[in-house]
Amino acid sequence: MTFSPEELLGMILSYAKEFASVAARQPIKDVVVTVPAFFNQAERRAMARAVSLADLKLLQLIGDNTAVALNYGVFRRKEFNDTPVNILFYDMGTGSTTATVVSYQTVKTKEKGFVETHPQLSVKGVGYDRTLGGLEFKLRLGKLFAKEFNAMKKCSKDVFDNKRGLAKLLKEADRVKRVLSANADHIAQVENVMEDVDFKHPITRAEFEELSTDLFERVASPLRMALDSAGMTLAEIDQVILVGGSTRIPKVQQKLQEVVEGRELGKSLNADEAAALGAAYQAAYLSKGFKVKVFHVKDANLFPIQVDFTREVDTNGKKGLKHVRRLLFSKNNLYPQKKVMTFTRHVEDFDIFVNYGDLSFLGEQELKNFGSLNITASKSSRILAL
Repeated sequence: MTFSPEELLGMILSYAKEFASVAARQPIKDVVVTVPAFFNQAERRAMARAVSLADLKLLQLIGDNTAVALNYGVFRRKEFNDTPVNILFYDMGTGSTTATVVSYQTVKTKEKGFVETHPQLSVKGVGYDRTLGGLEFKLRLGKLFAKEFNAMKKCSKDVFDNKRGLAKLLKEADRVKRVLSANADHIAQVENVMEDVDFKHPITRAEFEELSTDLFERVASPLRMALDSAGMTLAEIDQVILVGGSTRIPKVQQKLQEVVEGRELGKSLNADEAAALGAAYQAAYLSKGFKVKVFHVKDANLFPIQVDFTREVDTNGKKGLKHVRRLLFSKNNLYPQKKVMTFTRHVEDFDIFVNYGDLSFLGEQELKNFGSLNITASKSSRILAL
């Protein structure tokens, strides 16, 4: 059988819904889902389709980095005042790495006729590496184990051609990777990899680090990218906090220590569950069944968004069409934010397209993830304002 990524993800979400329903002792219908901050519109739509396939109502897609920042803030709301506190969250998960600069402070807002003061987080800058994560480190170990298994020459076939055997070695590679974060050496052991042949191989942390030298060289890049995106220096950051299971790798921490000039790396958050906990708080805030304290969230739009439309022009008595393009949200524009566009010369139906703006700041590989896509196309009749 063949399944699309959305269908597979929908199955996972459906399974998670069953667990949550049992734990809550009532049906779960609403959900807030975290997505990587760098997900574009096509990727977000795919996630929304997966949620729909799981028969869930999507309340919001929230960046996993923003969810982590919210989880950090809600338990420290009394520590914030009108003086900004800048925190850099470094999150290395299974598939990717994200670094986010977040500013916390209290703001005054008018609600129901009264001026109230509430804490607010604002995402100032984001840096990321789409492919740097625990999976890459696991694959390096798995490949080593597979080569060592073949070197034993006890099987008639190559283990790389045996999916079941290779899966067993990769599973052991994941376990060994975790053990080497706490121990200098360990022994990888797998029973009956294939053809009733067992595998046993000693491995040291130094060997693991040598296997992944090029990966470790990429560790600091998202952090530098986040600071550059925020237009800030390391001196303006009050604390660097680690999130994500792969930040437990000693060499990862060493590389980050070199960049932050020896300052202590914060480990106060639950490295594995911080994003999920932040999403849970946001879900409670959006739902009607819970009442939680207000914590304003201002996320950052990583990619500029523009609108395209045509309008009639009269040049020397000749009517024609002029293509108009306007920037709606610039890079790192905070949202939610209301934007108003006024159209004074349109009296007939016309098309307006919302697209990504200039993405020349992205690398060639990153641009491939965007392809060609209209975020939305809206037809409006006798529209005066959008």
